[in-house]
Amino acid sequence: TMALLTSNNTVLQINSETAVCPKQWNFQSDLELKDLQCNLVNGAKRFTAGNYGWSGSGSFIYDTGSGLTAADLLAHLKSRVVKPFSGAFGTGAGSITITGSVFINNVNIDAPDGGEVVNVSFSYTGDDDFTVTAGS
Repeated sequence: TMALLTSNNTVLQINSETAVCPKQWNFQSDLELKDLQCNLVNGAKRFTAGNYGWSGSGSFIYDTGSGLTAADLLAHLKSRVVKPFSGAFGTGAGSITITGSVFINNVNIDAPDGGEVVNVSFSYTGDDDFTVTAGS
């Protein structure tokens, strides 16, 4: 049977600290392509593969729990040191967990007017390789 993965089954951890109420997280990996074109022989471009990298962003609701906090992210950013990262899309069969080390390169704390919840958002850039583990 097929099951849809929904965002309420995501887990986001940085430095082994889990976001208690994650709102969103995003993972992106890009492969650098190097142009091999020396002249237009047949009008088609040619490439060779270069390095790949990864990055993303996330956000969570600021809370008083013992999980990942805005202060943690700010400390990680200021430390200029890579931190362990783990993110899971879904749980059980069909899910994947991505792990590696990241630099936190942006932190934003947003306190909207009108008594709304405070949101913490951040972006990260992977350092070296990442691992993908499939759930069962």
